[in-house]
Amino acid sequence: MFNKIILHGRLVRDPESFATTSGKNICKFTVANSRKFNDKEDVIFIECKVFGSKGDACFRYLKKGSECIVAGILTTEKWTGNDGQEKQKNSILAEEVEFIGRPPQQAAEVPQYQQTPVQTRQPVQAAITEAIKQQEAQQQPDTIDDDIPF
Repeated sequence: MFNKIILHGRLVRDPESFATTSGKNICKFTVANSRKFNDKEDVIFIECKVFGSKGDACFRYLKKGSECIVAGILTTEKWTGNDGQEKQKNSILAEEVEFIGRPPQQAAEVPQYQQTPVQTRQPVQAAITEAIKQQEAQQQPDTIDDDIPF
């Protein structure tokens, strides 16, 4: 099965960062995505989680209002609430996060990371193409039988 989601939107609040019990860093943020139809606007809010050094970069550079593209897998978290009701929510386990545009200005001075050139990142589409190639390569047999059956 193929599970890939790409979401474009803006952060609704500053990202949060914390560590798991095993010591892995996690950055968590919520992205608002909107679409218009019949002169109405529908907005959804999707929680995104990013692990490791990519999560550290998201925590450092993304702020409330930052525009980004998130590519990853869709996950569903299920739990039982305090009232005994089964609950669930969808979130994205991000594999790639593209920072778009300039970060929102929240202070009079320019943050240090704006003064250095941003490294070029692999576009999200190229990352998806690479992931598909890797999945196809894993599905092919490791050995090729050169015997001809006739």
